Amino acid sequence: MRYCNQIASLFRFFYIDQQMKRASALFGSDHMNRIFPIVVLCLGLSLAGCSTPEPEYVEIVEEPIKVLYDRALRSMAEGNYGKASEQFQELEIQHPYSEWAMRAALMSGYVLYLKLDYAGAILAFDRYVELNPDGADRPYAEYMASVSYFEQIVDIGRDQFLTEQAAERFLRLIEQFPNSEYARDARVKYDLTQDQLAGKHMDVGRFYQKRNIHTGAINRFRRVVQDYGTTSHVPEALFRLAESQLFLGLREDAQMAAAVLGHNYPNSSWYSKAYDLLVHNQLIPKAQSKGWLNEIYGIFGSS
Repeated sequence: MRYCNQIASLFRFFYIDQQMKRASALFGSDHMNRIFPIVVLCLGLSLAGCSTPEPEYVEIVEEPIKVLYDRALRSMAEGNYGKASEQFQELEIQHPYSEWAMRAALMSGYVLYLKLDYAGAILAFDRYVELNPDGADRPYAEYMASVSYFEQIVDIGRDQFLTEQAAERFLRLIEQFPNSEYARDARVKYDLTQDQLAGKHMDVGRFYQKRNIHTGAINRFRRVVQDYGTTSHVPEALFRLAESQLFLGLREDAQMAAAVLGHNYPNSSWYSKAYDLLVHNQLIPKAQSKGWLNEIYGIFGSS
């Protein structure tokens, strides 16, 4: 079926008017005055042939809340998560201001999570939070949105955007609902995201070291020590700092890094390596009374 609207019609008339003016300039106004009525007639016939189809209306038959909810639960039990999500959303549409609509919003997010449609699940949980900022189930919604990010985390060789999002959401849950039943697990998962992000910086730092880009490497290892000081990567980061600092001739900085490593992780294999590295360069670990490492650990006093 041919379709045109008013905008297209006006554009067509404008275009023809412009072409008529150009033709008038080329062939003379008398000639164009004779053929203009024919053009108008053709345009009128063309527009008459265009019609806007009548809109189709679909009647929505409202069903009882329990019928809709039970139907969605059956679909979920059968493992048809996509259908269950649609049915929970249908309940929200038909009964938008009911308590069951809020429950359906959470269930819609949950079945999308089961379907591994993490993006859809996050949207559903965030929609619940937006509509119910003071809702009793908000901690659960925040937790499930965080977990949906967490379960998409990839290895440290790839971009860590989702890890950052998971960390941000878990931290928000911990700060806003510290006594909720989800806070404990959120803390564990938050710590894992920090370890993952620190691991990414270590991976990049080692990459720089191998290519003798030691300034870039130092920046990455320093970031681990400063921002991810409770992670398992700190001992290696301190050792790598000493390595790159020695390469650049920053001998006192290297001695300080080794001293901090020995003070905090005396039994670490990384301290043994750092000590041997310094001895090989006729140095020993030596604390400094100033510098960013002393500001972080505050263990060596000041001069």
